[in-house]
Amino acid sequence: MKTILISCLILLPLTCLLAQHPATDDYLVSTKDFPSSPYFKFPGDLHKYLNDSIVYPKNAFDSNIQGTVYVSFMIEKSGIVDSVKVIKGVERGSSLEMEAVRVVSNMPKWIPTANKTERTKYNLPVKFAINDSAKMKK
Repeated sequence: MKTILISCLILLPLTCLLAQHPATDDYLVSTKDFPSSPYFKFPGDLHKYLNDSIVYPKNAFDSNIQGTVYVSFMIEKSGIVDSVKVIKGVERGSSLEMEAVRVVSNMPKWIPTANKTERTKYNLPVKFAINDSAKMKK
């Protein structure tokens, strides 16, 4: 299981380690290929934003709930994130879904990359996983 998880994470270009406390790496939150847009780009490092913002919900961790939450959202012409919703969740993972929506809803204003901007829709898959070492600590 650990080998499969590590292999999958190597293949994901937007993978980040996430810890509720920076000194540990009990949790993993990753995104698959995030689409680029001719109109907007994320201001700064999306890895860092996710790493600093997402906190693995305690009840999901204690219940060993893991999975991928697919979040859809719009970037308005002004660069503001709007219309955030879960398009596919995780079984028994409503707290993971709520956390993914919270973090996406609080994203900073996106930066226009073109003279003329258009309202742009994104789908962001966010994978929540608990490391094997964290499971042994329980």
